[in-house]
Amino acid sequence: MSVSALAQVALVNVDLSTWSGYKRTSDEELAKIGVKLPKNSPLTKGGKKIYPTEFLKEFTNIRKEISRKLSKFGVRALGGTAQAVPEAALDTITDYLNEVKARTTQAIVDFESNYDVRLKDYLKSIQDPVVKSIISGSALKKDEAVSKFGIEWQVFKIVPAGETEESSKSLVSGMTNTLLEEVSQAANKIYESSFIGKPRVTQKALHQVRALRDKMAGLSFLDPENIDFIVHSMDQTFSSLPASGWVDGKNLDLLTGLLQKMEHPEKMLQHAAMMREGMAQQASQSVPEVVVVEATSPETTATVEDEVIVEVTTQDELSGNLFADAVVTAEPIDVTEASPVEPEVVIVEPESVSLVEAEAVVEQEQIVVEREPVEVEPEPLAVEVVVEVVETEAAQDESFVEEVTRVSLQEIEQVQVKPKPRSSRSASFF
Repeated sequence: MSVSALAQVALVNVDLSTWSGYKRTSDEELAKIGVKLPKNSPLTKGGKKIYPTEFLKEFTNIRKEISRKLSKFGVRALGGTAQAVPEAALDTITDYLNEVKARTTQAIVDFESNYDVRLKDYLKSIQDPVVKSIISGSALKKDEAVSKFGIEWQVFKIVPAGETEESSKSLVSGMTNTLLEEVSQAANKIYESSFIGKPRVTQKALHQVRALRDKMAGLSFLDPENIDFIVHSMDQTFSSLPASGWVDGKNLDLLTGLLQKMEHPEKMLQHAAMMREGMAQQASQSVPEVVVVEATSPETTATVEDEVIVEVTTQDELSGNLFADAVVTAEPIDVTEASPVEPEVVIVEPESVSLVEAEAVVEQEQIVVEREPVEVEPEPLAVEVVVEVVETEAAQDESFVEEVTRVSLQEIEQVQVKPKPRSSRSASFF
């Protein structure tokens, strides 16, 4: 197994040479400056900048880009000087390396054509004459500076020496551990930069996690017993997440839980073991039924119905291997030396069934509701009553006026209110 895994691995080595634009500062040069160095000086105790480094950032970016690209497919190998990548991805990787080599070569050409002008402008910008003299004397000639840049790449195959299986197993195990460690470090970085303290994340953050899944899937042949289950678990999580827009709420909880498992290689392996055990138990509970057909000759007829395995064997084989290989086909096989059997027809007369409608009796229960007395103690109120005294043509003497005194709350209930006549005279009683 380990040998076959190594056959699917290729080593890619990229040699990109660049230059920092610095040189070490000598003791003699520091003595010229004195004890105190000028502020913001390009010359320090550690080194001196002899070329403007802003024009070298392009090469630094190319180096980082190559590292990210190869890390997307493979893992560090041979002490980190090369990348172990799946052979299936070699075409994509070589196309990229050819493109980046052409881009780097053009950047070197641009560096060479602008070197003298940029160096001259840089020396003019230095104010301190002593520092300018030291930098100018330490500057490289153009040819020497250009020679520090270059790019080459190679692809190798791994051929273990000595005990083939044992040494292959050791190499594959080391690559598997490196894969889990790199995925765990990348997951931790993604979690800290894009997830901590955020109520929702973008699809860009989700794509970063998917990239880790793709890396593991591409190298699953290193340890299919574990990596395949880990990738399957990741796919289950991704299938429930939105394909666009924000990832928040329960979806964010799912993605965060997955990412936190990926931060620890041991948790990934434990999760794979649990899934493997669960699938094994499920498979043991759904073993198909095996039917053994006894035959008097090597040939008989078998059909497959309702997902039942029909196994064909002979009388002699019954005493030996009970689970011999069976020929399973969806079409009947011709039967030789077998007499047809006519099916027996059995007529079953249905019994008469009489239905009797039962009378449903519903007894109505009488519900008695007892009202509980409610005692309300009214508060005493002082009421001012205004009485309208009516004069009519029939009775205009003053004796008709009804005398009214202050009444209590209990007496108010006996007072009847009558409509007000057109002509009236009001009186107020206290």
